[in-house]
Amino acid sequence: MELQLKIFRRRTASIAGVAALILVAVGAATGASAADNTSDSTPHITDEVRITPSDVSSEVEKLTLPAIPLETQEYIDALQGELDGDARFSAVEVSENRKQVTVWWHGEVSEGLSALLRDSVAVVEVSVAQTAFLPGDLRDAAQHVLREGAALGVERVTVAVDGSHLEVATAGIGTSRGDVQPSEELISRLAQLTEIPLTVSQGGVKPAATRLNDNDYHLGGARITNF
Repeated sequence: MELQLKIFRRRTASIAGVAALILVAVGAATGASAADNTSDSTPHITDEVRITPSDVSSEVEKLTLPAIPLETQEYIDALQGELDGDARFSAVEVSENRKQVTVWWHGEVSEGLSALLRDSVAVVEVSVAQTAFLPGDLRDAAQHVLREGAALGVERVTVAVDGSHLEVATAGIGTSRGDVQPSEELISRLAQLTEIPLTVSQGGVKPAATRLNDNDYHLGGARITNF
């Protein structure tokens, strides 16, 4: 009987020791897991994952502007249709609040333009602003710069709305247009092509939206008119 009691006590002690070892092992594993979870929950921001807009141009701001009322748009279309081809006419500009329309014109107001101004819609205020250069001359100069500047990487030449200068866009290696500064040498060589003031921007095509960056807004759309 005494021998059996000793064996029982030894087995109990062995079992207790094994149980203690198991508890220690489980505790260590739990602590490591908790440490791992704590580490994983800590935010890590690196240059590789930081998401920033690659295009912060005025196009993004235009997303929040109100739509041009249909009546105003039809009046603008009528203005442009009647004045298109006139060397004195540059463009029609609508204000951001859509309540003012400006006709950029050079010289005295013609009878045709005066008649169009009298027919303006009541929802907008129409005014005439003078351009610094004759728009017809600007358009001719734009074609000349585009043609002669092709070897320098010129992709597009447009006339500024206010008729004060030409806007030249050249090929580049950037990720969005305008994010790479053109060289002084390039600007100087382009300026030799015309006496009209130039603004030069350089950059590549805007990238498509990706899983990590959907901030490149590609504005577009159409106006549908029911007849």
